[in-house]
Amino acid sequence: MTLCTLAALLLALSPAALSPAGLQDDRQADAKADRKRDELIEDLKVIIPRMPEGDRRADLYFQLAELWWEKARYAGLQEVRDHDDAVAKWADKREGEEPKLDTSRSDGYRREAIGLYQEVLDRYPAYERRDEVLFVAGHNLYESGNRDRGIAYYSALIAQYPKSRFVPDAWVQTGEHFFATNDLPRAREAFEKAASFHLPKLYAFALYKLAWCDYNAGAYGAAIAKFKEVIAYSEGEARGDRVQLRQEALKDIVLAYAHVDAIDGAVAYLAEKAGADSVEAIQRLAATYFDDGKFEQAIRVYRILQARAPGHAKAPAWQQKILLAYDKLNRRDQVVTEMNRLVGDYGPQSGWAKANTAEKGALAEARDLAEASLRELVQDYHQEAIKTKSAATYRLARDIYRQYLDTFPQSESTASMRFYYAEILYALEEWDAAAMEYGKVVEADPKGSQAQRAAYNAILALEKAVAIAKGKLKKRELADAAKVEERKDKGHVDRGAGKLRLETVTRDVQPEPIPENEQKLIAACDRYLRLASGAKDEIVIRYKAAFVFYERRHFVDAAKRFGEIILRWPTDSWSQKAAELSLDILNTRQEWQALSDLAQRFLRDSQLCPPGSKFQLETARVAEGARFKYAMQLYEEKKDFALAASEFRAFVARYPKSEYAPKALYDALLIADKGDELDVEIAAGEQLVREYSSADPAIVKLTIPALANACERAGRFPDAVRWYEEAQRRWPSDARAADWLYNAAIWREGVGDDAGALRDWQTWLKQYRSRPDAAKIAFNVGVILERQKDFRRAAEHWSSFHREWAGAATAGQLLLARYKQGLALRELKAPEAATVLADVPQRYARLAEADKAAAPLIDAAAHACFLAVEPSFSDFMAIHFRYLRQADLVYVLKVKNTRIARLLSAYGEVIAVGSPRWSEAAFARIGEAYRNFNKGLLDAPMPRGLDREQQELYRSMLESQALPLEDKAVEAFAKAIAISRTTGVYSEWVVKAQDLLREYQPDAYGDVHRPGFAESAPTRPVAPELTGGP
Repeated sequence: MTLCTLAALLLALSPAALSPAGLQDDRQADAKADRKRDELIEDLKVIIPRMPEGDRRADLYFQLAELWWEKARYAGLQEVRDHDDAVAKWADKREGEEPKLDTSRSDGYRREAIGLYQEVLDRYPAYERRDEVLFVAGHNLYESGNRDRGIAYYSALIAQYPKSRFVPDAWVQTGEHFFATNDLPRAREAFEKAASFHLPKLYAFALYKLAWCDYNAGAYGAAIAKFKEVIAYSEGEARGDRVQLRQEALKDIVLAYAHVDAIDGAVAYLAEKAGADSVEAIQRLAATYFDDGKFEQAIRVYRILQARAPGHAKAPAWQQKILLAYDKLNRRDQVVTEMNRLVGDYGPQSGWAKANTAEKGALAEARDLAEASLRELVQDYHQEAIKTKSAATYRLARDIYRQYLDTFPQSESTASMRFYYAEILYALEEWDAAAMEYGKVVEADPKGSQAQRAAYNAILALEKAVAIAKGKLKKRELADAAKVEERKDKGHVDRGAGKLRLETVTRDVQPEPIPENEQKLIAACDRYLRLASGAKDEIVIRYKAAFVFYERRHFVDAAKRFGEIILRWPTDSWSQKAAELSLDILNTRQEWQALSDLAQRFLRDSQLCPPGSKFQLETARVAEGARFKYAMQLYEEKKDFALAASEFRAFVARYPKSEYAPKALYDALLIADKGDELDVEIAAGEQLVREYSSADPAIVKLTIPALANACERAGRFPDAVRWYEEAQRRWPSDARAADWLYNAAIWREGVGDDAGALRDWQTWLKQYRSRPDAAKIAFNVGVILERQKDFRRAAEHWSSFHREWAGAATAGQLLLARYKQGLALRELKAPEAATVLADVPQRYARLAEADKAAAPLIDAAAHACFLAVEPSFSDFMAIHFRYLRQADLVYVLKVKNTRIARLLSAYGEVIAVGSPRWSEAAFARIGEAYRNFNKGLLDAPMPRGLDREQQELYRSMLESQALPLEDKAVEAFAKAIAISRTTGVYSEWVVKAQDLLREYQPDAYGDVHRPGFAESAPTRPVAPELTGGP
């Protein structure tokens, strides 16, 4: 390898080329470079011995020393890496001793380099780069920790080579050494020597260090002057080191200003020189004053900042510092003022916040700052108050706590802060306020660490407030100088129940209004019980709340609460007494539901109510009676019928063997009846009859008829019949018995059970024959026999009706009985039927005029008349004209003409009675008779012996005789139909009239509809006009 090649290689591996930025701190690159370095070292070891003595050989020694120094540096890094790896492995298992850093290898390389530096200095005193060797060796020695030897090399350089270009740097390094050891005279001398060279790269720095020497020596004015000189010297420079130095000087000059009374000058200078960073520079001045304990000056500078930049993002922090500064100055009145300013001027709704809406970070920081400031401040005051026991300090802390909670109600510290606030209020004997804040602590976090304690303290505080309100405790007004014992034991809840005085309880005793603070005490007790269920003092707290109700004569609530105590602690000495008191209160107050529920709860507790004990038996009796009375109260007093009915049924289900059960079922039945709840009514009644056969007979006697009536209204007619008959069977002498049996018979008829109805009617007649309506019932028996088509018995019944009921029945009933007897005989084809029916019109004629208007009687009389004419009608219809001899035909014609005149007269009598139906029938028969007469003539055979002309004359004569008959037939049919339209009675005779009329007038009527006809129809008198015969 040639010397030129070696020089080029050495240049490529120089320290600058091997800087961390060039190698990018890559291990592989470092390792590769180190290998190259080793090659160079080996090459130099070979080359140097061959080189002749002189500067060229000295250069190579110098280069070799530098290579060894770089290798030591690389080895040192490698040693640190290896140590880190070893420690990491050791940390996984922690076995054996922790590995230690081994620097033996790098130390050896350094010794090689230092030996070579010294050899160059010793062997080549005339070496032209000897000053550089001294500087490099001094620098490396100093950096490696051999500071004294490094300073010795710097001194040798300065002494031996005062004109060397390395001397100014040597003075700077020497000055840094003595500055670090606080040897200010020697440091000042070194920096002054360095500055004397006026080298641009060193001058400003040397001045900067001289300013610090003055500052450390207490020469603050001189320090300020030199800092200003550095700033002035660096102005306008673009070099990074100059800009940075200027910024450092601007920052450090603040420290010097903080030691002189020159606030205005300092602010003016910083504002001028710091430019855009002036606020930050002035802020550093204020912070320096604050940190140095110069709070008045700090306040003044922060005020200047607020005036200069009121909307600055750091403005809240400045106000916080002002607040803290006044706190340090113990200016408590001003602390409160500044605290209000911090919250008011920089809170979420402040003008500052609105101006910084876009600065979310600044807003959050301001909030956090204010929150932390108030929290730390109030905690300090609280601790001071605890130590000093000063009421004034406690009040100050109280006010700050309140300000904190009003401003930051949702902070992470709110719960604890509110608890401490409540503690201070308690210590200051502000009982109501303390209780309210304790309550808020619990409500905010019922599971919080302080919740149970806060809940208990709230009770204690309210006890005090109640005692003051009752005059049992005097309210104190604490002077500012008073001593407050916050950490004094608050004691325990007073067991007021131990002083229980039995009140004289009556139903008329009215509850007193519960004062607000006592209501809060009850609520506080309940809150604590929800939170601390099972606590050792739970019974005491429960007694406390119960006693408040009792004392204020809210006996129902008191009894319920005493009951809870009894159930939870049945063996407690107070339980039996409280139990009796609770039941007695509710019984006297007639609070039946509450009494029943409480008694039932007592009964479920075998410890309180041992089975078979006197108390258990008495409590069971009370529970049963109270439940029934509660249902009666709903029914009779509150008129809540639906709920009462439900309670009656529930009572029976719970107490089926109770003496009150039948009455409960009956009341449920009555209520359901009023509400038209028929299914419920029926169920209650049937249960009563079925399950309580030995119940009070009066109740049963009321139940069965009511049950029958309900079944009737519900459409359950067979059941209605059964219960009506059962009622009549059990109490046949009852005034209503006849009606019950009557209803049963009627509904048996209604469901088609004629046989059953007949039995009931016959029983009725046997037992209640003397009743005014007996004849009517007897008449109905005949109707049923007719409906059964038992015409023989029906005829016998109607015959006997005249004998048995002639004195009781009306003339109309007797007429109808005769009429029905005739119809039955007619069905039996008995020869006496006509005689019996003939008696009907005669009886009708003898009726009083008022009775004649009855439709059934009119129909009966008309029908009897009609039936009497029927044989004549049949005879008339049987007369025909089928004779060939003229003499015979003339004779028959005269007979038929005579007969039709008689029919018209007879049917006229039917029509005169006034029955629409039988008038329609009479007109229909008249029309049929005329039709028959007409058709007979038209269809008559031609007599024998007539020539053609005679035949035509004969036919013409017959037609002339027949045509008027057709008109009369049409007229009669039309009148039958007209009666239907006039009276609304549409009978089978009208249909027949329509059918026959259609033969003559086909378009007069549409299709005939034949609805089912009632057996009887509404009737009114009809007076038709009858024309004579042909």
